[in-house]
Amino acid sequence: MTRRTTFIVAAALIVLFLLHANPAPAAMTEVSDEALSSVSAQAGINYNFGDFGVRLAWDSIRYSDTDSDPKQWVEFNDVTVTGPDGYFWLDCPVDYPMTTDMGDYTTVDGQSRTAIAMQISNHVNPRTWEVGEFRFAGQELGSLLFDTCTVEPSLLRISARQGTGVQGIDYEYLTRWNTQLFRYTYQNDEALGTTLSMDVANINLAGQATGAPEDPSTWEFSGPFRVGDIIGGRIDFDDDPANQAYPNPATFDVATDTSTNTTAAYINVPLQGTIRMGAVDIGGTGFGPIAIDGITAHYLSVRFSPGN
Repeated sequence: MTRRTTFIVAAALIVLFLLHANPAPAAMTEVSDEALSSVSAQAGINYNFGDFGVRLAWDSIRYSDTDSDPKQWVEFNDVTVTGPDGYFWLDCPVDYPMTTDMGDYTTVDGQSRTAIAMQISNHVNPRTWEVGEFRFAGQELGSLLFDTCTVEPSLLRISARQGTGVQGIDYEYLTRWNTQLFRYTYQNDEALGTTLSMDVANINLAGQATGAPEDPSTWEFSGPFRVGDIIGGRIDFDDDPANQAYPNPATFDVATDTSTNTTAAYINVPLQGTIRMGAVDIGGTGFGPIAIDGITAHYLSVRFSPGN
């Protein structure tokens, strides 16, 4: 897989994680004095949805954390989120309401850090994500499609990067999800009528998988797939048991070298779990099913800069 394709896949995952919790209105509910008296030490927000259909569209979603002038951006343009009948449903399982909390956490090495923790459970019904144009630092890179995506209730923690002079975000994401089709269209010549894409069907991320790797009809999944380890103790930096007591969060940064005016994205995604894909096709060449079980990626770093 080329460096460009690796970045596209990593960035596609990142945008799903960052856009996953959709803002929506909530109504206040009166609580009796008796019920209120039984509540103690509670904080954050707890909410749910029922019979709530939505269709979303953005002209552009852009991200830059650099102070350079002019700014350089990661852009997702012409973004839509729809469902099977045009609308997707935000209904949450009764036992898994949406929650948002902010608090201090103690990491395995005894450090305190503040993070936002979100239980995300409004994606259990299928929805389709489309990005009409993916652009980085002014360079168009193609379009993205996540067709018929369903996600089990998930946990996302986000925190500011740690250290002096460091910017960007640290995060961890625990989830189990299925996407019927991911398509990255990297060439679309309307004049010639030619289109080239990478198509991946029946993508599953989970903690564990059973069933014959070569036969997708036998696959079953359990447990959450993990991206990053913001508290520590789950994904070590390496296989050395002598230095396991440190956090290992996933990170995302965009920065510009002012001496050359070159912008680069830096992504690190420690991983743990199972990834299985029912079929992979790149530019019309099929590669069959792919099963990658028992993953522990201590450090998976990608640096991407257009033209380099």
